[in-house]
Amino acid sequence: MDYNNQDQNNNQVNNDHNSNQPHNWEDPLQRPNMQGGPYPYYVAPSRPVNRFANASIVFGIIAIVSSVLFTLLPPFFFGSLGIIFALLSKGNQKKMIGNAIAGFVSSLGGIVINLFIVGGTVFLLLTDTSYQESFKEQLDTSAQQIYGVTFDEMLDIMATEYGINE
Repeated sequence: MDYNNQDQNNNQVNNDHNSNQPHNWEDPLQRPNMQGGPYPYYVAPSRPVNRFANASIVFGIIAIVSSVLFTLLPPFFFGSLGIIFALLSKGNQKKMIGNAIAGFVSSLGGIVINLFIVGGTVFLLLTDTSYQESFKEQLDTSAQQIYGVTFDEMLDIMATEYGINE
């Protein structure tokens, strides 16, 4: 009599995986399934990675950071790329996933922040005379350092060369 092929009640058991130890029926990993082997480990199904949505978040963050650093064109560039990738991540579905929505909002936020900063700067330059004088002094200093003439002199030279009458 082979004791390796009997359970606790001396019933004959099919031992397919060639072990000399009796089955532990309380352990679900050793309990035979329909094919006679132990149950496989349960692996939770993973959600598919949407690379467009992830790219949208990255470009949105870059747009926000570059708008805070007072640059003009990068927030528009990265923000528009983020919005495009967020819309592309939707595919044929009716709704966007959470990452795509976050990327869309952050990209739009970067563009809006940049618009407020640029709009506020232009508004201050056009309305406040102290900012206008400070801006003109900076222009004169830069033109003097680079070209050797003030900004007003440079405008006069260009006007005479191109025949522009004031």
